[in-house]
Amino acid sequence: NAAQRFELQKPEIDKLIEIQKGIISQTEGLPRQADDSGVDWAERGKFQKVSQSQKDLLRRTSNYRAILGEVFENLVLMGIDPVSPLKEAENAMGRATGRLEELKAVQGLAEEANSLKNLERARDELAKAMAKMLSSANLQQAMQAMSALEKMIVEQKKVNQETMSLDKEASEKKKMTDAMLETLRQLANRQVALRDGAMSMKNYLKAMVKTAGLMGQSAERLGNKQTGQQTQQIQSQTLELLMQMMVKLQAEADAMARAMGLPGNIGTGADGGVVTEPILREVPGGLDDRWANLPARMKQELLEAWTEKFSPEFRELIALYYKRLSGEEVPH
Repeated sequence: NAAQRFELQKPEIDKLIEIQKGIISQTEGLPRQADDSGVDWAERGKFQKVSQSQKDLLRRTSNYRAILGEVFENLVLMGIDPVSPLKEAENAMGRATGRLEELKAVQGLAEEANSLKNLERARDELAKAMAKMLSSANLQQAMQAMSALEKMIVEQKKVNQETMSLDKEASEKKKMTDAMLETLRQLANRQVALRDGAMSMKNYLKAMVKTAGLMGQSAERLGNKQTGQQTQQIQSQTLELLMQMMVKLQAEADAMARAMGLPGNIGTGADGGVVTEPILREVPGGLDDRWANLPARMKQELLEAWTEKFSPEFRELIALYYKRLSGEEVPH
């Protein structure tokens, strides 16, 4: 990606600055006459040598600017421009070369100082660009994780509900019919798929290791035709962990967005895209009490705001989550 491509080019700007400083030191050692009268060939050779070094640096800077132009071509970096200072540095280098060829060291030195200033400005802009690219990449990764979590939460909720329904039906009929056994087999397979999905995210979300373990226990029990209370408790714990991860991830994504100067709050949306409404807002300390003490009308308004941009199934889960925080009875 752009950040990785830029990282490979990052040392070059420091090298350009180092070379320009060396050229300035060489120019400072040149004679300070106003014209070429009385300058012998040996002195002229010194001017030509420094002038050639400046020409070589100009070509190198121009090539570097072309590379950066490709890297930044498709990036939206508001207020960050590392390319223009490089162009200004090139212009100053060209003028410095002309002054040196005219044997005008003072004027050449002034243009070289201008070139150095713009190279350093380009380096500052590049540092800002790099920081923004990394922040954008981290936010994108968080968004992808949130999208995957939303789908996982909705699916786990379905598995939980279908397990409860199947257990109730088996209790009423005192046995498992062939159709019920097939449903049970499918539930076990779905729980295994959820476990595999959780394990694929363990490097990004550490809590997924514990969650995947619970999913594995649930899948094993379903495979053993165990749909009772213990299995259902394991599934409820699994769903709770998933919801907690979503709350934490939401807060982290919002913090990253604010650091990047993005308006509003970040969510995944029903289709996994960016929206400007939060999924779940983590309130530091005393969340249960604060939510429980809110007026009923305010609770409803907040729930509507928090869930407006999401799929109907996920909206229901959010509402149940916050109702449980306030101690209200919720269906299992």
